[in-house]
Amino acid sequence: MALAKGDYILFPDSDDYFTTLKGLEEIATLLDESHADVLFFDCIEVTEKEVQHNFDSNFRRENVFSRSANKGLENMIKANKLTRSAWTKVVNRDFLLQNCIKFPEVSQTEDTGFTADLIFYAKTLDWYEKKFYAYVKHDESITAKRLSTQVVKDSEKVISYAMARVKDMEDLKQKNVYLSYMAYPYMVLLGQAKELAKRDKETSKQVIKNLKEYSHLLNYDWTPRVSMIRKFYSIFGYYLTVVILGKAMDRIYKRKGI
Repeated sequence: MALAKGDYILFPDSDDYFTTLKGLEEIATLLDESHADVLFFDCIEVTEKEVQHNFDSNFRRENVFSRSANKGLENMIKANKLTRSAWTKVVNRDFLLQNCIKFPEVSQTEDTGFTADLIFYAKTLDWYEKKFYAYVKHDESITAKRLSTQVVKDSEKVISYAMARVKDMEDLKQKNVYLSYMAYPYMVLLGQAKELAKRDKETSKQVIKNLKEYSHLLNYDWTPRVSMIRKFYSIFGYYLTVVILGKAMDRIYKRKGI
């Protein structure tokens, strides 16, 4: 980011692609109007052999643009449109510099912390009504492997860092938005930490113990998938919910052939 010179920055991975040649021009037009700190867009997930033809998003710009940042983010979270990935965002360079926003220095999952910073600092938002980014899944993709001990530790570090600022939040609406965003990556990490026990029981046990401090995140159920897990949590408590999430994560891996 330090080398960037443009007004806005995108974060594509080298093995993915943008779905339309007109996308950057259309995004520039939107930003000329909104001057947003962050513009978001939809994405698709494809394999190397797949071909997609419909790139229209089913989420409208009016749900974000000209609304308060808190309300726009709430709408995105409830519609399951606020991803952790940096590549679904266009970010104002001056906004990043003024707020000293950088990616956490971890081996993976840095996007979770980066997006948390965007949510914390952004005042103006915009949305591009296209599935503009194509994430290409292949055998070397991060999501094509079970997580290592180091990645689980890094994920815990990112969650802990992001949650450290919550105690200083005075705006209750912003706090609800922030915690509702954090609930999903927290839930996923619980499942990943439990699944890690197959390879590293000691680290799995310690990470799960450490993460209990943030178990109240499971009550922030704006994200549809968290809403389902909240019911388990309210009935069975923290540790049994972790077991359920671990089994679910293992099934996901097996379904993917991992």
